[in-house]
Amino acid sequence: MTDEIQKQVVISQTDSEIADIIASQSTEFTVRDKKDFNPWELPEECKEYADKKYRYRWLSKDKRMIIRGQYKGWKICNRTNSPYIPSRLYGIHGGVERNGHVLAYMPMPMAEGIQKVAGEKSSEAVKFYTKDIKKDPRFYEAKLGGNESDTDENSKGVVQGRDF
Repeated sequence: MTDEIQKQVVISQTDSEIADIIASQSTEFTVRDKKDFNPWELPEECKEYADKKYRYRWLSKDKRMIIRGQYKGWKICNRTNSPYIPSRLYGIHGGVERNGHVLAYMPMPMAEGIQKVAGEKSSEAVKFYTKDIKKDPRFYEAKLGGNESDTDENSKGVVQGRDF
């Protein structure tokens, strides 16, 4: 028998994609400085929506933390609600995962509303302090600025994004 037997290798879709990546990758390497690398940085595709359309945060993969996040209004990014995120970033569970956390989002109007309510509650709590309480030696009033005249009302401090 002189018939040639053709051999065909069957591989999975993932293995095929990995083989394509290996075939197309460069042999040159660049070293990244640890100080420049932020593991909690948003994927590039999310940055154009961040703080304009959505607020993003990383939720711990702990079930309690995910349920707590959902209760507060956070939605986990997936292929259906975040089609702009490339499929290579999605894990086996369907979410974007990094360092044991999954990426979640919230619409900006909702995030701004929550932040506003939290700020109002904080301001109201400060108004309840009376002069008598401030005379108590255990009471500590932080000076937010460099000058003695800087108080909570005329502070020039910068408020960074809050985890709410």
